[in-house]
This record gives sequence, C-alpha cells and structure tokens, in this order.
Amino acid sequence: MYEIKKRKTNYIKILIPALIILFLAGIFLFTRINRENKKTHETLENKETLSQITQLQETEESTQNQETETQYEEPVQQIQSVNIKMVGDVLLHTPVSDSGKMDDGTYNYDHLFANVKSDIESAYIAIANQEVILGGRDLGLSGNPAFNGAFEVGDSLVNSGFDVILHATNHALDKGKQGIINCINYWRTNHPEISFLGINDSSEM
Repeated sequence: MYEIKKRKTNYIKILIPALIILFLAGIFLFTRINRENKKTHETLENKETLSQITQLQETEESTQNQETETQYEEPVQQIQSVNIKMVGDVLLHTPVSDSGKMDDGTYNYDHLFANVKSDIESAYIAIANQEVILGGRDLGLSGNPAFNGAFEVGDSLVNSGFDVILHATNHALDKGKQGIINCINYWRTNHPEISFLGINDSSEM
C-alpha cells in the first residue's frame, strides 16, 4: 500500500511540472501566434493604406496633367464660308417674253434657267437682278422700251432656286405706280419666303 502511494506521489511530482511546462508552452505559443497575426494584419493594413495613397497620388497627377493639357490646348480655328451666286439682268425683250407662252395659253419660263438650275440651287444664297418689273398680264406684256413681265417669270425664278430678287433698276417704273404695286403684291402673296429688294409700297422702311 505504501509502495502504491509512493508511486502515485512520484507520478504527481513528474506530472505537475510537465503540465506547468505544457501550460507555459501553450501561453508562449498563443502569445507568439497572436503577435504574428497582429503583425500580419498591420502589414496588410499598411499595404492597403500605401495602395490607397498611391492611387490618390496617381489620380491627382492625372487630374493635374489633364488640367495642364486643357489650359494649354490650342484653340481650333473654324473657317466659315458662304457661297453666293448672282444672275442678271433678267431682261424680257419681246421674243424672250413670248417664249413663255405655252400651247394651252398658260405661261412658263422654267426653260430660261434650265441649263443653270443646278448651279443656282448649289448656292447658299442665290440672287437674281430682275431688270423688268413683273406687273402681270393685266397691264399688258411688253418689251423695249417700256417693259412689263408676267408673274410666271417670278415663279420660274423661285423654281430655279433663287432666294433674293432685286428690282431697283431703271425699268422699275416702266408701268408706273401700278406696276410696282402689282409686283409687290405678287411676291407677298405667292412667295412670301422670297426676299425682294428695291421697290416699296410706302416710304416707311
């Protein structure tokens, strides 16, 4: 019995120090592992912070470069041009005036401008100097020296692509005041989109 107790005592003497050593070793290992994890975490945080700082610096540099390029960018010069074409004089001598009479009794003068229509239409602004007043057939069509043209001449001018009609000529008053009024009324009624210059129905501008 005594031998058994003595043997247990010896086991306890050996076991307790061993347990203490294992406990201390466990504490040491736990502390070391915890410290390593903390260092690793701090290293990752430092790397992430460094990466963010680097990205921020790169963004700032890119922004500064863009601002510098924008600041010193040379302005682009834009060259603008307007193509203007002018035809004249549209002078209606009797053979020219009579050429517009069709077999059915109507009048059409498109043939006068057929060969140059594409050139007229290609202009940004096309101008015609209408030398003869267009007083209409009611006043009688006539040639030199006191001219008067049919309204259909104006229709053909528009069909050919003219935008502006000039009437300030030495033949504007060939049919007197009525010729002027008839011509103005024709343009305003039939082609209000056309600008006609040089004749007026009043002194007011």
